[in-house]
Amino acid sequence: MNIYILLFIMFFLGCTPKNNFHKPITDVEKTLDQIIIQSSNEDNVLICILKNAKCINAYADFLNMFSSKLLNKIRGRENATVIQNCKGLDIPGMSCGIDYNPITGGQDSSDQYLYRTVQNSEDSKTIEMIFSDRANNNINRYRMVLKKGRWILDWIHLGIT
Repeated sequence: MNIYILLFIMFFLGCTPKNNFHKPITDVEKTLDQIIIQSSNEDNVLICILKNAKCINAYADFLNMFSSKLLNKIRGRENATVIQNCKGLDIPGMSCGIDYNPITGGQDSSDQYLYRTVQNSEDSKTIEMIFSDRANNNINRYRMVLKKGRWILDWIHLGIT
């Protein structure tokens, strides 16, 4: 069968890649959704993630949803950006550091995020996410790992096309 005919049939029947995504269903998808929503809706959470600030107890629980390796990588990227943009000084009123959410890659939140699990093992899941309300969607990929009976975010790859 001609590949173009097959693609047309898939498109006509609604089998486009976006249709493979869904609202969070599994526990691990729901945990990732919680992380993404909280990081998108609360500026203080991003400050805790980026600045390694002493966070109030409510955010300490949130930070426990990340591996220390991932937090260190995000904070390292923030520090490098501050050095590049403002010679290492965090100047009030200036955008010296990362100017996007390092968890979603976006500057704005979405009404809803859609997911699909693409790699599945007992203690590690790779999940892809798209913003449901964006016409041109890049796919973000996340790895969640099971540590002490709890799913934590261990790796992020933003903007897979």
